Amino acid sequence: MFMCEFDVFRIKSNINRCHKAAKILLYLSACLVIVDLLLFLPKTIDFSEYLFLLISHLIIIFIIPFWNWCYKKAFSKKGNIITFKLLYFTFILLLFIWGISVSLIMLFITKQISIYIMVTMGLSATIHLNKHESLAILILSSLVFILCVTLLIPEPEILYNHLIIIICTNIIAYITFTLNYNFSKSYFEKNTELQNSKYALEEINKELQRYDKNRTKLFTNISHELKTPINVIYGAHQLLDVQFNSGSLDTEKCKNYNSMIKQNSFRLIRLINNILDISKIDDTVYEIKKENLDIVESVENIVSSVSEFIKEKELSIVFDTDVEENVIAFDPDKLERIILNLISNAIKFTDCGGTIFVTIDTTPKDVYISVKDTGIGIDEDHQKVIFNRFAQIDASLSRNSEGTGIGLALVKSLMLLHGGDVTLKSSPGNGSDFTLRFPNTKLDFGDSYNERSEYKKKAYKNKIERIEIEFSDIYK
Repeated sequence: MFMCEFDVFRIKSNINRCHKAAKILLYLSACLVIVDLLLFLPKTIDFSEYLFLLISHLIIIFIIPFWNWCYKKAFSKKGNIITFKLLYFTFILLLFIWGISVSLIMLFITKQISIYIMVTMGLSATIHLNKHESLAILILSSLVFILCVTLLIPEPEILYNHLIIIICTNIIAYITFTLNYNFSKSYFEKNTELQNSKYALEEINKELQRYDKNRTKLFTNISHELKTPINVIYGAHQLLDVQFNSGSLDTEKCKNYNSMIKQNSFRLIRLINNILDISKIDDTVYEIKKENLDIVESVENIVSSVSEFIKEKELSIVFDTDVEENVIAFDPDKLERIILNLISNAIKFTDCGGTIFVTIDTTPKDVYISVKDTGIGIDEDHQKVIFNRFAQIDASLSRNSEGTGIGLALVKSLMLLHGGDVTLKSSPGNGSDFTLRFPNTKLDFGDSYNERSEYKKKAYKNKIERIEIEFSDIYK
């Protein structure tokens, strides 16, 4: 994968370098044509080689613009990598052919082959070719040039010296090509690492911004959630003072004020409990105490205990199970909290006359508990963040709800601590279906189901208070 990316980078770099070299060569050839016309044209009578030199410069002036036209066409039509590769190889071959031809002309005039050396070394220092490409180019060009030099120079000593220079030039050029290629590859690797680091830092920065936004949202929500019940409690206290100081105590009003104080106190307790539990889970100090219990009986008891409250809300609740008994390992306190939280949400977002369905389905591997309602449902965008910390459905959608958005995040965390999970299926207008998945396993020390009488008594005493706490943010 990396080599493919580097090859694309190398080809794009080569085509851009060739385009710049083509411009330089065009301007240089134009200048050389002027020099040829002013200085060397009179000498063409005695030395025809000067005429060939002028022709070679003129040919370049015509060929380079055509190459540039092909270059622009390839870019305008968004040519592929193969097209660009062929284009810059064409330029390299063109440059070598020009270098060989001019060097042969200069060989007649000055007995030197400096142009070939300059072209070879210049290309090796600027163009990124791998070892196979550079070897093929150098061997092909040197063989053609050596053949031409051999035919043009009859003196063995001079020929031998030129051959040595050509061979040494190609060896140095090959080493330069290799070093240039390796340097380019190293640069690309470092640049890629820097880019990856940049992207990683950008993602971290975005995450920090999201965290900061959630933190601000948390403080706003918590401030609201603390302020509202405290205001209600203080207001009820003031009204009680009015009653006590009036001389004629209205018992019914006092009961109502006391009920308001109690409900809003429970709201504060619920909020503080959720915040403390989330903090403990984040700090990995939160523990669940699993026991081998009948999960069917536990869920049925929870549903039965909230049925009267649900009737007061002009709703109905239905419990169904595919097995009469199934003993598995779970924390009964946390199960109660999870189920009450989901039922509380179902009540908030279900209008009068609606129904809440609580069902249990068992497989050899897992136990699934579904809490489904016939309420307003949740759109797809909200479903993506519903279990995120402090995510909250638009309060305008609910006729009777408050909340910080911690509840469902806590449900998710508690399910993960059980080794299970929670999922949601919903659509606007079609209600919501939260499904809990518990592993269908027991603890190794045996079935403690028959040893739970003390727990049942304790749970029965606290169940009503727990329900009132969990349902405290539902308006009466």
